[in-house]
Amino acid sequence: MIKSVRFRITLWYSVTLFIILSLFSFYLYSKLKTSLYDSVDDMLFLKAESVRDSILNFIEEYPLSSSCADFFNCDKRFADFVSHIINSDIKDPNLNLISLSILNKDGNYILRSVNSPEIDFVLKDSLNDLIKGVSVFDGLSVKQKDEEIIYRIYSAPVRIYDKTYIIQAIRTMSTINLALKTTLRNIIIAIPLTVLFTAFLGMLMVKMTLNPINNITRTAKQITDENLHLRIPLPKNRDEIWDVANFLNEMLDRIEKYFLNQKTFIQDLAHQLKTPITVIKGEIDVALKKERTEMEYKEIIKSVYEEINRISELIENLIVLARFSNLENKYSSAKKADLLNAVKKSMDLVKKYAELKSVKLNLIVDGISENFYVKADEFGLIKAISNIMENAVKYSYKDKNVFVRLYKEDSFFCVEIKDEGIGISKEDIGRIFERFYRGENSSNNEGFGLGLSIAKAAVENIGGKITIESEPNKGSAFKITIPKKD
Repeated sequence: MIKSVRFRITLWYSVTLFIILSLFSFYLYSKLKTSLYDSVDDMLFLKAESVRDSILNFIEEYPLSSSCADFFNCDKRFADFVSHIINSDIKDPNLNLISLSILNKDGNYILRSVNSPEIDFVLKDSLNDLIKGVSVFDGLSVKQKDEEIIYRIYSAPVRIYDKTYIIQAIRTMSTINLALKTTLRNIIIAIPLTVLFTAFLGMLMVKMTLNPINNITRTAKQITDENLHLRIPLPKNRDEIWDVANFLNEMLDRIEKYFLNQKTFIQDLAHQLKTPITVIKGEIDVALKKERTEMEYKEIIKSVYEEINRISELIENLIVLARFSNLENKYSSAKKADLLNAVKKSMDLVKKYAELKSVKLNLIVDGISENFYVKADEFGLIKAISNIMENAVKYSYKDKNVFVRLYKEDSFFCVEIKDEGIGISKEDIGRIFERFYRGENSSNNEGFGLGLSIAKAAVENIGGKITIESEPNKGSAFKITIPKKD
Protein backbone atom coordinates (compact mmCIF):
# COMPACT_ATOMS: atom_id res chain seq x y z
CA MET A 1 0.00 0.00 0.00
CA ILE A 2 2.87 2.40 0.81
CA LYS A 3 4.13 2.06 -2.77
CA SER A 4 0.68 2.69 -4.28
CA VAL A 5 -0.04 5.87 -6.24
CA ARG A 6 -3.12 6.44 -4.07
CA PHE A 7 -1.02 6.48 -0.89
CA ARG A 8 1.66 8.73 -2.37
CA ILE A 9 -0.88 11.26 -3.69
CA THR A 10 -2.64 11.36 -0.32
CA LEU A 11 0.68 11.65 1.53
CA TRP A 12 1.96 14.52 -0.60
CA TYR A 13 -1.41 16.25 -0.39
CA SER A 14 -1.50 15.85 3.41
CA VAL A 15 2.08 17.10 3.87
CA THR A 16 1.38 20.10 1.64
CA LEU A 17 -1.87 20.84 3.48
CA PHE A 18 -0.11 20.53 6.86
CA ILE A 19 2.60 22.99 5.82
CA ILE A 20 0.10 25.48 4.36
CA LEU A 21 -2.23 25.30 7.37
CA SER A 22 0.71 25.61 9.79
CA LEU A 23 2.16 28.65 8.05
CA PHE A 24 -1.24 30.30 7.70
CA SER A 25 -2.31 29.53 11.28
CA PHE A 26 0.91 30.73 12.89
CA TYR A 27 0.85 33.82 10.68
CA LEU A 28 -2.66 34.59 11.99
CA TYR A 29 -1.51 33.77 15.54
CA SER A 30 1.40 36.19 15.29
CA LYS A 31 -0.90 38.86 13.86
CA LEU A 32 -3.41 38.25 16.67
CA LYS A 33 -0.66 38.46 19.31
CA THR A 34 0.70 41.67 17.86
CA SER A 35 -2.80 43.16 17.61
CA LEU A 36 -3.67 42.28 21.23
CA TYR A 37 -0.37 43.66 22.57
CA ASP A 38 -0.80 46.81 20.50
CA SER A 39 -4.34 47.28 21.80
CA VAL A 40 -3.06 46.98 25.40
CA ASP A 41 -0.35 49.54 24.68
CA ASP A 42 -2.95 51.88 23.18
CA MET A 43 -5.21 51.52 26.23
CA LEU A 44 -2.31 52.15 28.64
CA PHE A 45 -1.16 55.13 26.63
CA LEU A 46 -4.64 56.69 26.44
CA LYS A 47 -5.31 56.11 30.14
CA ALA A 48 -2.01 57.59 31.31
CA GLU A 49 -2.26 60.54 28.91
CA SER A 50 -5.82 61.28 30.01
CA VAL A 51 -4.64 61.41 33.65
CA ARG A 52 -1.78 63.72 32.71
CA ASP A 53 -4.13 66.01 30.77
CA SER A 54 -6.53 66.11 33.71
CA ILE A 55 -3.72 67.05 36.13
CA LEU A 56 -2.45 69.81 33.85
CA ASN A 57 -5.98 71.15 33.34
CA PHE A 58 -6.57 71.19 37.12
CA ILE A 59 -3.32 73.09 37.75
CA GLU A 60 -4.23 75.55 35.04
CA GLU A 61 -7.65 76.17 36.64
CA TYR A 62 -6.50 75.92 40.27
CA PRO A 63 -2.84 76.95 40.51
CA LEU A 64 -0.82 75.28 43.23
CA SER A 65 1.54 76.96 45.64
CA SER A 66 5.02 76.77 44.16
CA SER A 67 6.52 76.79 47.63
CA CYS A 68 5.27 73.26 48.32
CA ALA A 69 7.98 70.61 48.55
CA ASP A 70 5.46 67.95 47.56
CA PHE A 71 2.21 69.05 45.93
CA PHE A 72 0.44 65.81 46.91
CA ASN A 73 1.19 66.40 50.65
CA CYS A 74 0.63 70.12 50.93
CA ASP A 75 -2.47 70.44 48.74
CA LYS A 76 -5.18 68.05 49.90
CA ARG A 77 -7.63 69.19 47.24
CA PHE A 78 -5.13 68.37 44.47
CA ALA A 79 -4.28 65.01 46.06
CA ASP A 80 -7.97 64.10 46.37
CA PHE A 81 -8.56 65.11 42.74
CA VAL A 82 -5.74 62.93 41.45
CA SER A 83 -6.82 60.03 43.68
CA HIS A 84 -10.35 60.34 42.30
CA ILE A 85 -9.07 60.31 38.72
CA ILE A 86 -6.91 57.21 39.06
CA ASN A 87 -9.78 55.29 40.69
CA SER A 88 -12.67 56.61 38.59
CA ASP A 89 -12.76 53.85 35.94
CA ILE A 90 -12.26 50.83 38.17
CA LYS A 91 -15.93 49.86 37.93
CA ASP A 92 -15.72 49.76 34.12
CA PRO A 93 -15.19 46.05 33.23
CA ASN A 94 -13.15 47.04 30.18
CA LEU A 95 -10.80 49.20 32.21
CA ASN A 96 -10.65 47.61 35.66
CA LEU A 97 -7.64 45.56 34.62
CA ILE A 98 -5.65 48.78 34.29
CA SER A 99 -4.18 50.20 37.48
CA LEU A 100 -2.73 53.69 37.81
CA SER A 101 0.00 55.03 40.04
CA ILE A 102 1.74 58.37 40.66
CA LEU A 103 5.47 58.31 41.44
CA ASN A 104 8.01 60.98 42.25
CA LYS A 105 11.19 61.48 40.28
CA ASP A 106 13.04 59.00 42.51
CA GLY A 107 10.64 56.24 41.62
CA ASN A 108 8.82 56.19 44.92
CA TYR A 109 5.04 55.67 44.87
CA ILE A 110 2.89 58.60 46.00
CA LEU A 111 -0.60 57.41 44.98
CA ARG A 112 -1.94 54.07 43.76
CA SER A 113 -5.35 53.00 42.47
CA VAL A 114 -7.14 50.52 44.68
CA ASN A 115 -6.66 47.74 42.08
CA SER A 116 -2.92 48.29 41.82
CA PRO A 117 -0.83 45.27 42.92
CA GLU A 118 1.69 45.98 45.66
CA ILE A 119 4.68 45.53 43.38
CA ASP A 120 7.46 47.91 42.50
CA PHE A 121 7.06 48.44 38.75
CA VAL A 122 9.76 51.05 38.39
CA LEU A 123 12.59 49.84 36.20
CA LYS A 124 15.75 51.71 37.08
CA ASP A 125 16.96 51.57 33.47
CA SER A 126 13.90 53.54 32.37
CA LEU A 127 13.93 56.10 35.20
CA ASN A 128 16.62 58.27 33.58
CA ASP A 129 14.60 58.52 30.35
CA LEU A 130 11.47 59.46 32.31
CA ILE A 131 13.28 62.25 34.17
CA LYS A 132 14.39 63.58 30.77
CA GLY A 133 10.72 63.72 29.68
CA VAL A 134 10.59 60.54 27.55
CA SER A 135 7.62 58.16 27.90
CA VAL A 136 8.53 54.47 28.19
CA PHE A 137 6.82 51.12 27.61
CA ASP A 138 8.12 48.27 29.78
CA GLY A 139 7.35 44.66 30.56
CA LEU A 140 7.82 42.90 33.88
CA SER A 141 7.54 39.24 34.78
CA VAL A 142 6.66 38.49 38.41
CA LYS A 143 6.38 35.06 40.00
CA GLN A 144 3.41 34.79 42.36
CA LYS A 145 2.21 31.54 43.98
CA ASP A 146 4.15 29.34 41.55
CA GLU A 147 2.68 31.30 38.69
CA GLU A 148 4.52 33.71 36.47
CA ILE A 149 2.51 36.85 35.81
CA ILE A 150 3.52 39.26 33.09
CA TYR A 151 2.69 42.96 33.38
CA ARG A 152 2.70 45.61 30.68
CA ILE A 153 3.69 49.08 31.94
CA TYR A 154 3.45 52.53 30.39
CA SER A 155 5.26 55.31 32.25
CA ALA A 156 4.78 58.95 31.26
CA PRO A 157 6.43 61.98 32.94
CA VAL A 158 4.33 65.01 33.92
CA ARG A 159 5.91 68.36 34.80
CA ILE A 160 4.23 70.33 37.62
CA TYR A 161 6.04 73.65 37.77
CA ASP A 162 9.64 72.73 38.58
CA LYS A 163 8.95 69.23 39.78
CA THR A 164 8.72 65.97 37.74
CA TYR A 165 6.26 63.22 38.58
CA ILE A 166 5.62 59.91 36.83
CA ILE A 167 2.21 58.58 35.81
CA GLN A 168 2.29 54.82 35.52
CA ALA A 169 -0.44 52.70 33.80
CA ILE A 170 -0.16 48.97 34.46
CA ARG A 171 -2.07 46.01 33.09
CA THR A 172 -1.64 42.32 33.71
CA MET A 173 -1.29 40.24 30.53
CA SER A 174 -2.62 37.07 32.13
CA THR A 175 -5.98 37.07 30.32
CA ILE A 176 -4.40 37.91 26.99
CA ASN A 177 -1.62 35.37 27.39
CA LEU A 178 -4.19 32.78 28.46
CA ALA A 179 -6.25 33.54 25.36
CA LEU A 180 -3.14 33.31 23.18
CA LYS A 181 -2.06 30.09 24.87
CA THR A 182 -5.54 28.60 24.35
CA THR A 183 -5.53 29.73 20.72
CA LEU A 184 -2.09 28.20 20.15
CA ARG A 185 -3.15 24.94 21.78
CA ASN A 186 -6.28 24.82 19.63
CA ILE A 187 -4.20 25.45 16.53
CA ILE A 188 -1.75 22.67 17.42
CA ILE A 189 -4.67 20.27 18.00
CA ALA A 190 -6.83 21.43 15.07
CA ILE A 191 -4.17 21.27 12.35
CA PRO A 192 -3.29 17.53 12.72
CA LEU A 193 -6.97 16.62 13.12
CA THR A 194 -7.87 18.63 10.02
CA VAL A 195 -5.04 17.05 8.05
CA LEU A 196 -6.00 13.52 9.16
CA PHE A 197 -9.66 14.06 8.35
CA THR A 198 -8.79 15.63 5.01
CA ALA A 199 -6.34 12.79 4.27
CA PHE A 200 -9.11 10.26 4.95
CA LEU A 201 -11.48 12.08 2.62
CA GLY A 202 -8.65 12.51 0.11
CA MET A 203 -7.93 8.78 0.21
CA LEU A 204 -11.58 8.06 -0.58
CA MET A 205 -11.67 10.62 -3.40
CA VAL A 206 -8.38 9.35 -4.88
CA LYS A 207 -9.73 5.81 -4.71
CA MET A 208 -12.88 6.88 -6.58
CA THR A 209 -10.79 8.83 -9.08
CA LEU A 210 -8.39 5.95 -9.72
CA ASN A 211 -11.10 3.29 -10.02
CA PRO A 212 -11.05 3.59 -13.84
CA ILE A 213 -7.31 2.84 -13.74
CA ASN A 214 -8.06 -0.35 -11.79
CA ASN A 215 -10.54 -1.25 -14.53
CA ILE A 216 -7.84 -0.59 -17.12
CA THR A 217 -5.42 -2.86 -15.22
CA ARG A 218 -7.97 -5.66 -14.85
CA THR A 219 -8.87 -5.57 -18.52
CA ALA A 220 -5.23 -5.33 -19.62
CA LYS A 221 -4.39 -8.47 -17.58
CA GLN A 222 -7.08 -10.38 -19.46
CA ILE A 223 -5.74 -9.46 -22.91
CA THR A 224 -3.57 -12.11 -24.57
CA ASP A 225 -2.70 -13.00 -28.13
CA GLU A 226 -5.84 -15.13 -28.22
CA ASN A 227 -8.32 -12.36 -27.32
CA LEU A 228 -6.85 -9.17 -28.73
CA HIS A 229 -10.39 -8.06 -29.56
CA LEU A 230 -10.95 -7.07 -25.90
CA ARG A 231 -10.99 -3.34 -25.24
CA ILE A 232 -10.72 -1.22 -22.10
CA PRO A 233 -14.04 0.33 -21.00
CA LEU A 234 -13.93 4.11 -21.30
CA PRO A 235 -14.81 6.19 -18.18
CA LYS A 236 -17.98 8.30 -18.26
CA ASN A 237 -16.07 11.55 -17.82
CA ARG A 238 -13.85 12.60 -20.71
CA ASP A 239 -10.78 13.43 -18.62
CA GLU A 240 -7.09 12.45 -18.60
CA ILE A 241 -7.92 8.86 -17.63
CA TRP A 242 -10.34 8.71 -20.55
CA ASP A 243 -7.50 9.86 -22.80
CA VAL A 244 -5.22 7.11 -21.42
CA ALA A 245 -7.89 4.41 -21.87
CA ASN A 246 -8.68 5.63 -25.38
CA PHE A 247 -4.97 5.72 -26.28
CA LEU A 248 -4.53 2.16 -25.00
CA ASN A 249 -7.54 1.02 -27.05
CA GLU A 250 -6.06 2.65 -30.14
CA MET A 251 -2.75 0.95 -29.37
CA LEU A 252 -4.59 -2.39 -29.01
CA ASP A 253 -6.23 -1.75 -32.38
CA ARG A 254 -2.80 -1.31 -33.94
CA ILE A 255 -1.41 -4.38 -32.15
CA GLU A 256 -4.39 -6.49 -33.24
CA LYS A 257 -4.01 -5.25 -36.79
CA TYR A 258 -0.28 -6.02 -36.65
CA PHE A 259 -0.92 -9.55 -35.35
CA LEU A 260 -3.56 -10.15 -38.01
CA ASN A 261 -1.17 -8.84 -40.66
CA GLN A 262 1.57 -11.10 -39.36
CA LYS A 263 -0.81 -14.07 -39.30
CA THR A 264 -1.94 -13.30 -42.85
CA PHE A 265 1.67 -12.78 -43.89
CA ILE A 266 2.72 -16.18 -42.53
CA GLN A 267 -0.24 -17.84 -44.22
CA ASP A 268 0.50 -16.09 -47.53
CA LEU A 269 4.19 -16.90 -47.25
CA ALA A 270 3.39 -20.56 -46.58
CA HIS A 271 1.08 -20.53 -49.59
CA GLN A 272 3.75 -18.93 -51.78
CA LEU A 273 6.35 -21.48 -50.70
CA LYS A 274 4.01 -24.44 -50.88
CA THR A 275 3.62 -24.43 -54.67
CA PRO A 276 7.32 -24.42 -55.65
CA ILE A 277 8.23 -26.89 -52.90
CA THR A 278 5.41 -29.19 -54.01
CA VAL A 279 6.66 -28.95 -57.58
CA ILE A 280 10.24 -29.70 -56.52
CA LYS A 281 9.14 -32.66 -54.41
CA GLY A 282 6.96 -33.98 -57.26
CA GLU A 283 9.77 -33.72 -59.80
CA ILE A 284 12.21 -35.49 -57.46
CA ASP A 285 9.64 -38.23 -56.75
CA VAL A 286 9.20 -38.75 -60.47
CA ALA A 287 12.97 -38.94 -60.97
CA LEU A 288 13.39 -41.51 -58.19
CA LYS A 289 10.62 -43.88 -59.24
CA LYS A 290 12.55 -45.34 -62.19
CA GLU A 291 15.47 -44.79 -64.45
CA ARG A 292 15.09 -41.84 -66.83
CA THR A 293 16.80 -40.77 -69.96
CA GLU A 294 19.37 -38.01 -69.89
CA MET A 295 16.92 -35.63 -71.52
CA GLU A 296 14.23 -36.41 -68.96
CA TYR A 297 16.68 -35.78 -66.11
CA LYS A 298 17.64 -32.46 -67.66
CA GLU A 299 13.98 -31.44 -67.88
CA ILE A 300 13.43 -32.40 -64.23
CA ILE A 301 16.55 -30.50 -63.12
CA LYS A 302 15.49 -27.48 -65.18
CA SER A 303 12.04 -27.48 -63.57
CA VAL A 304 13.56 -27.79 -60.06
CA TYR A 305 16.04 -25.01 -60.86
CA GLU A 306 13.22 -22.67 -61.94
CA GLU A 307 11.30 -23.32 -58.75
CA ILE A 308 14.44 -22.75 -56.64
CA ASN A 309 14.96 -19.46 -58.46
CA ARG A 310 11.36 -18.56 -57.66
CA ILE A 311 11.95 -19.30 -53.96
CA SER A 312 15.22 -17.35 -54.03
CA GLU A 313 13.49 -14.35 -55.62
CA LEU A 314 10.77 -14.50 -52.95
CA ILE A 315 13.35 -14.59 -50.14
CA GLU A 316 15.28 -11.70 -51.68
CA ASN A 317 12.12 -9.61 -51.93
CA LEU A 318 11.27 -10.38 -48.30
CA ILE A 319 14.76 -9.30 -47.18
CA VAL A 320 14.42 -6.02 -49.12
CA LEU A 321 10.94 -5.44 -47.67
CA ALA A 322 12.21 -6.09 -44.12
CA ARG A 323 15.06 -3.64 -44.66
CA PHE A 324 12.75 -0.81 -45.73
CA SER A 325 10.12 -1.63 -43.12
CA ASN A 326 12.59 -1.30 -40.24
CA LEU A 327 11.53 2.11 -38.90
CA GLU A 328 14.30 2.06 -36.26
CA ASN A 329 16.80 2.54 -39.10
CA LYS A 330 14.80 5.29 -40.77
CA TYR A 331 17.12 7.78 -42.48
CA SER A 332 20.11 5.92 -40.94
CA SER A 333 21.68 5.35 -44.36
CA ALA A 334 20.07 8.34 -46.09
CA LYS A 335 22.45 10.59 -48.00
CA LYS A 336 22.32 13.04 -50.84
CA ALA A 337 20.82 11.35 -53.88
CA ASP A 338 20.00 12.60 -57.40
CA LEU A 339 16.33 11.79 -58.03
CA LEU A 340 16.65 12.34 -61.79
CA ASN A 341 19.55 9.90 -61.96
CA ALA A 342 17.54 7.36 -59.92
CA VAL A 343 14.63 7.68 -62.37
CA LYS A 344 16.94 7.12 -65.36
CA LYS A 345 18.53 4.05 -63.75
CA SER A 346 15.08 2.66 -62.97
CA MET A 347 14.06 3.12 -66.61
CA ASP A 348 17.20 1.25 -67.68
CA LEU A 349 16.26 -1.67 -65.41
CA VAL A 350 12.71 -1.88 -66.82
CA LYS A 351 13.61 -1.10 -70.44
CA LYS A 352 14.05 -4.70 -71.63
CA TYR A 353 10.88 -5.85 -69.90
CA ALA A 354 8.98 -2.96 -71.56
CA GLU A 355 10.33 -3.99 -74.98
CA LEU A 356 9.12 -7.57 -74.41
CA LYS A 357 5.66 -6.22 -73.52
CA SER A 358 5.72 -3.78 -76.49
CA VAL A 359 5.29 -0.82 -74.13
CA LYS A 360 7.10 2.49 -74.65
CA LEU A 361 8.70 4.34 -71.72
CA ASN A 362 8.61 8.16 -71.88
CA LEU A 363 10.49 10.53 -69.53
CA ILE A 364 9.25 14.08 -68.97
CA VAL A 365 11.27 16.46 -66.76
CA ASP A 366 9.72 19.79 -65.75
CA GLY A 367 12.54 22.23 -65.04
CA ILE A 368 15.65 20.90 -66.78
CA SER A 369 17.94 23.25 -64.82
CA GLU A 370 16.59 22.05 -61.46
CA ASN A 371 18.85 19.98 -59.24
CA PHE A 372 16.66 17.10 -58.07
CA TYR A 373 18.60 16.28 -54.91
CA VAL A 374 16.86 14.49 -52.05
CA LYS A 375 17.95 12.97 -48.75
CA ALA A 376 17.54 9.29 -49.53
CA ASP A 377 19.27 5.99 -50.10
CA GLU A 378 19.67 5.71 -53.88
CA PHE A 379 19.14 1.95 -53.76
CA GLY A 380 15.77 2.47 -52.08
CA LEU A 381 14.77 5.16 -54.59
CA ILE A 382 15.62 2.96 -57.56
CA LYS A 383 13.87 -0.04 -56.01
CA ALA A 384 10.67 1.94 -55.37
CA ILE A 385 10.56 3.69 -58.76
CA SER A 386 11.53 0.59 -60.78
CA ASN A 387 8.94 -1.59 -58.98
CA ILE A 388 6.13 0.88 -59.75
CA MET A 389 7.42 1.34 -63.29
CA GLU A 390 7.58 -2.44 -63.82
CA ASN A 391 4.05 -2.74 -62.43
CA ALA A 392 2.87 -0.06 -64.89
CA VAL A 393 4.45 -1.93 -67.80
CA LYS A 394 3.04 -5.28 -66.62
CA TYR A 395 -0.56 -4.07 -66.64
CA SER A 396 -0.37 -1.83 -69.74
CA TYR A 397 -1.98 -2.77 -73.03
CA LYS A 398 0.25 -3.73 -75.93
CA ASP A 399 1.74 -0.83 -77.96
CA LYS A 400 0.76 1.68 -75.28
CA ASN A 401 2.83 4.21 -73.31
CA VAL A 402 4.09 4.60 -69.77
CA PHE A 403 4.82 8.24 -68.94
CA VAL A 404 7.36 9.03 -66.23
CA ARG A 405 7.19 12.69 -65.19
CA LEU A 406 9.61 14.38 -62.77
CA TYR A 407 8.65 17.81 -61.39
CA LYS A 408 8.74 20.13 -58.39
CA GLU A 409 5.70 20.85 -56.19
CA ASP A 410 6.18 23.35 -53.35
CA SER A 411 9.02 21.97 -51.17
CA PHE A 412 8.73 18.46 -52.64
CA PHE A 413 9.93 16.59 -55.69
CA CYS A 414 7.38 14.36 -57.40
CA VAL A 415 7.72 11.34 -59.68
CA GLU A 416 4.50 10.50 -61.51
CA ILE A 417 4.28 7.14 -63.30
CA LYS A 418 1.22 6.92 -65.53
CA ASP A 419 0.22 3.95 -67.67
CA GLU A 420 -2.44 3.24 -70.27
CA GLY A 421 -3.45 -0.13 -68.96
CA ILE A 422 -6.22 -2.13 -67.33
CA GLY A 423 -6.45 0.09 -64.26
CA ILE A 424 -7.36 -0.89 -60.71
CA SER A 425 -10.84 -1.53 -59.36
CA LYS A 426 -12.21 0.39 -56.37
CA GLU A 427 -12.21 -2.83 -54.35
CA ASP A 428 -8.50 -3.42 -54.98
CA ILE A 429 -7.12 0.14 -54.83
CA GLY A 430 -7.15 0.22 -51.03
CA ARG A 431 -5.26 -3.07 -50.69
CA ILE A 432 -2.68 -3.11 -53.46
CA PHE A 433 0.14 -2.15 -51.05
CA GLU A 434 -0.56 -5.15 -48.81
CA ARG A 435 2.05 -7.92 -48.86
CA PHE A 436 1.20 -10.82 -51.19
CA TYR A 437 -2.04 -9.14 -52.24
CA ARG A 438 -2.92 -9.70 -55.86
CA GLY A 439 -6.07 -8.15 -57.26
CA GLU A 440 -8.47 -9.80 -59.61
CA ASN A 441 -6.83 -8.09 -62.61
CA SER A 442 -3.39 -9.48 -61.68
CA SER A 443 -4.27 -13.16 -61.40
CA ASN A 444 -2.96 -13.91 -64.90
CA ASN A 445 0.40 -12.19 -64.30
CA GLU A 446 3.47 -13.59 -62.61
CA GLY A 447 4.70 -12.21 -59.30
CA PHE A 448 4.37 -12.55 -55.57
CA GLY A 449 2.45 -9.37 -54.79
CA LEU A 450 5.42 -7.79 -53.01
CA GLY A 451 6.56 -5.16 -55.51
CA LEU A 452 4.23 -2.34 -54.43
CA SER A 453 4.70 -3.23 -50.73
CA ILE A 454 8.46 -2.80 -51.17
CA ALA A 455 7.94 0.48 -53.06
CA LYS A 456 5.69 1.89 -50.34
CA ALA A 457 8.06 0.87 -47.52
CA ALA A 458 11.08 2.32 -49.38
CA VAL A 459 9.37 5.67 -50.02
CA GLU A 460 8.02 6.00 -46.48
CA ASN A 461 11.48 5.09 -45.17
CA ILE A 462 12.80 8.39 -46.58
CA GLY A 463 9.83 10.48 -45.42
CA GLY A 464 7.88 10.37 -48.69
CA LYS A 465 4.48 9.03 -49.67
CA ILE A 466 2.72 7.34 -52.58
CA THR A 467 -0.75 8.20 -53.88
CA ILE A 468 -2.81 6.50 -56.62
CA GLU A 469 -5.43 7.55 -59.11
CA SER A 470 -6.89 4.86 -61.32
CA GLU A 471 -9.78 4.14 -63.62
CA PRO A 472 -10.53 0.62 -64.91
CA ASN A 473 -9.59 0.06 -68.57
CA LYS A 474 -8.04 3.56 -68.81
CA GLY A 475 -4.93 3.26 -66.69
CA SER A 476 -3.38 4.22 -63.36
CA ALA A 477 -1.20 7.07 -62.11
CA PHE A 478 1.19 6.54 -59.18
CA LYS A 479 2.60 9.70 -57.62
CA ILE A 480 5.73 9.53 -55.42
CA THR A 481 6.26 12.67 -53.29
CA ILE A 482 9.69 13.14 -51.63
CA PRO A 483 10.94 16.10 -49.52
CA LYS A 484 13.73 18.18 -51.03
CA LYS A 485 17.16 17.96 -49.41
CA ASP A 486 17.74 20.89 -46.96
